[in-house]
Amino acid sequence: MSEIHEATPVSQPFLHFERFLDSREAAALLQIHPKTLQRLARKGEIRAMRIGKLWRFRASDLDAWVHLRLKLARFPTRIRFSSSRKKKFAPSLPANVPA
Repeated sequence: MSEIHEATPVSQPFLHFERFLDSREAAALLQIHPKTLQRLARKGEIRAMRIGKLWRFRASDLDAWVHLRLKLARFPTRIRFSSSRKKKFAPSLPANVPA
């Protein structure tokens, strides 16, 4: 006679596991081109993981990046340009920043 055992619940180690998005999916969420997103990841401006040749992103990291950009946009920085023609495109330091 075979014994019947009750199934033991298996603990789920990945309760909060977040699925990775590929470049196309992540770029669609941000409404930018996938190559732009890959460039941001390569520069380290946006959190990403490279697996082989492919970039992977978490939606929560994308959301955090957007919120950071919005927060920084509230505090715009002014760039003052000097008045001489030779240094037309060279920004001058604000008065409160030591040289």
